[in-house]
Amino acid sequence: MAFLSLLIALALEQWRPLVDRRAVFAPMSGYAGFLERNFDAGEAQQGTIAWFLAVVPAVLAAWAIHSALAAANPLLALAFNVLVLYFTMGFRQHSHYFTDIHKALKDGDLEAARTAVKMAAYYEAARELAFRLTQWSKGLDAKERRFVVCTGGGPGIMEAANRGAAEADSGLRTIRMWPNDRINPLFEAVVGATEEAITNAMVAAETMTGADGFTVYALPHDRLQGALKKYGR
Repeated sequence: MAFLSLLIALALEQWRPLVDRRAVFAPMSGYAGFLERNFDAGEAQQGTIAWFLAVVPAVLAAWAIHSALAAANPLLALAFNVLVLYFTMGFRQHSHYFTDIHKALKDGDLEAARTAVKMAAYYEAARELAFRLTQWSKGLDAKERRFVVCTGGGPGIMEAANRGAAEADSGLRTIRMWPNDRINPLFEAVVGATEEAITNAMVAAETMTGADGFTVYALPHDRLQGALKKYGR
């Protein structure tokens, strides 16, 4: 049933993405902030207590609800699984930060772990800022709506700004790009076309005299052809 629930949730995410998960994230972020304020003295014991307070109540509540629904009807339990996965699927966007934190702690680098935690907070701040700016811009008069959230396509803060703008229903669209190893032929084509255009301009140019009697002479075609052949052009 778990695998089927995941498949259904992924299908729903593709068919009808839940863009604004603020109703889910806000309570969790508030509770996480409470735990951080009260259990962040750098002691392992406090971290263990904070983990139990953050994870165990949610797991027990989900287990109790799922068990009750399964006893009534297995399809209700399946629907509950799908609903939970669908509403919490957005948390995967933060997974790279927790991977960095886990790796730093495993390596015994407490300072790097703290830095990764701070960066996760900056991610949420950038996302919230982009969301609010986009909503504010949408409320402007059509003639004065000149504000645009513009960011890159990379991870971290750029990803956060893209998500925030999308959650405000900004009409953001994903940009599809060629991989680097397939771009070289395009560059070569541009270089060749540019080189040919420059050569054509040199061949087509005629001797001209401009202001103050300044004269620009046309290139001799035979010498130009010889130079091009010499350098394999």
